This record gives sequence, structure tokens and C-alpha cells, in this order.
Amino acid sequence: LLLTTTTYYLLPTCCLLLATYYLPLTTNLLPTYYMLHATCNMLHLRALTHHMLTTCYLPLATLLGVATSYYSLLTTRYLPLATLGGVAGANNWPLRGGKTSNFQGGIRVNSWISGGAVPLAMRGGKLSGLAAVWDAYATFAALAGADPTDHRAAAAGLPAIDSVDLWPYLSGQVATSPRVRIEIGSATCEDPSEPRCINKWGWGNVTTIVQGLIEDRGSDGVWKLLTGRNSMNGWQGPLYPNATTPADIWSFNDIYDCGDTGCLFRIDLDPTEHSDLRDSEPAIAASMLKQLQALNTTTFSPYRGRGEQDRDVAAACAAAREYGGFYGPFLK
Repeated sequence: LLLTTTTYYLLPTCCLLLATYYLPLTTNLLPTYYMLHATCNMLHLRALTHHMLTTCYLPLATLLGVATSYYSLLTTRYLPLATLGGVAGANNWPLRGGKTSNFQGGIRVNSWISGGAVPLAMRGGKLSGLAAVWDAYATFAALAGADPTDHRAAAAGLPAIDSVDLWPYLSGQVATSPRVRIEIGSATCEDPSEPRCINKWGWGNVTTIVQGLIEDRGSDGVWKLLTGRNSMNGWQGPLYPNATTPADIWSFNDIYDCGDTGCLFRIDLDPTEHSDLRDSEPAIAASMLKQLQALNTTTFSPYRGRGEQDRDVAAACAAAREYGGFYGPFLK
């Protein structure tokens, strides 16, 4: 399973291509980030670009692609990669938005499935049904013959994992994806005036919410409802940055407010999210908004503290004492 960055990779023709969704900043396998350093012998690729961001991004993406592909394929026979959603020299064209956005440019990526397990009839094919990166858990578990159920969580009264086995769909056993809905999460602030919680990108770190939904309604299309403030309200060009890029590149981070009732897009016909259909399709908008409101009554959003006097230091202490400065479990 290959979850690509916005860099293109040359792949065998027996691959199967599908679109995959992920929650922003949820996946952290191997993101390509332009502030990392490429080796000097890769910098000859700078000749292919004329902008500072892509000057850094292209050599790094190439280096990571070569080194990680070689090591991962030798040791595990599969290669997972992640995406940071573009912007830093990458390109999400023609989708709207990017890295810190819940528009399609911030949450939609491509996946390739390759290998001998892919049936001959599916090789070289393309699938467009819904798939989420967290579906890899149930899919890999099923392929390994393992039970993905968290029995301890179930005994504690917690809900089942939101992961679906996609292999019947990927292998051609069924014609449609078993995933029919994707919940789009976000982090916001209870008090928008709180200086440390809000910035020009419109996100904070206090309250976890379900900000939107994507729903496959069969023959009626694939619909997306997005509520509230959404950052990165814009579209990049086919080559980005280029001569058409605004002089102030950060204007790409402008906020678009969909309000409490939301913006509605039919993304199977309008994947670039240019047409808000909330007023012309009130029944679909109302149905999806009702689902979203119900989901928001079940979100896990514990109190995280607001100041030095009540900040829980357990995580910091565990990182310093037990994990050599790295993240790790800190609750007993």
C-alpha cells in the first residue's frame, strides 16, 4: 500500500490506483517536509525549478523516495508513506486548499496498491470509492488473519474502531466500497479570543470537533458538508508557485467561513469545490448536518489545561525521563 505525497513516483503498470482520505496531521509515517535537508549530491535537481520552496522540496522528495523505497521493500515488502498536504513547494492542483485545510486539497491523497496479491483483473485499474487511511488497520488485519477488534475497549464501553476492511473492494470481490461515510475532524477553541488558541490559519488546540462529513449516497452522488471556519481558501495553479502566484503567497491561507449550517459540495461532479449547493439541495444539507450534530455529541475532547498553573506535566516528564525526549505513553 503506497500512500503518496504530492510528489509523483514512477510505479509498475500492475498497480491499482484509488483515492484515499486522511485526517490532517493524523498520519505521521514519512512526510516530506521542505525544512528537512537533502544531501548535497541531490541538489542538482534545483535546475528543474525556479522557486525557493520547490528548490528544497524536490531534492528531498527524491532522496526520501529512493532511500526509503529500497529499505522498506527489502525488509517488509510493503511501503507506507504519508502526506503533509502540500504548500511547502508541493502542489495540490486542481483541488481547493492544502495542508491545514479540510477542503479536498488538505484531506485527499492518492494510494497505489501493488503486488502479487492484487488479482490480474484489478491490475492497472482505478477505483473512486471512499477509503480512509485508518482503513489500513482493518484491511491489513484481515489480510493477516487477525481480529482487529479491541476487546478491552469494548469491555470498557468504548465504541468500536472506525476502520473498515477494504480488501473485498480492492480485490474486486465487491463493486462498491464498504465505506460510505467519512467524518472530518478539526481542532478549535471554545473562546476564539484566546490568543494562544487562534491564529491566521483558523485552528487551535482546545476542542476536538467533527467539522464536516463526506457521504456516498450511491446513485445520488458523493456529497461533502463542511461547517465553520476553514483555512487555505484557494486554488493553486498547475505549476505552483508560478508567475500567477499572488505576490503575498500567504494569502492562500485566507479563512472561509461556512457558518453553522455549512457549505455543501457534490464532490464526484465538483471535486474542486467551486459550487456551494447548500441552498439548492436543502434536504441533503439538512440530513448531513443532523448526522454531524449527532456525531459532535460523542467526540472525545478531554480538558487539556489552559495555563501553567493547571497544565498536566505527566507527558513532559515521561518524555524526558523514560523516552529520551521522544513521545510515548504517559498514562498508567
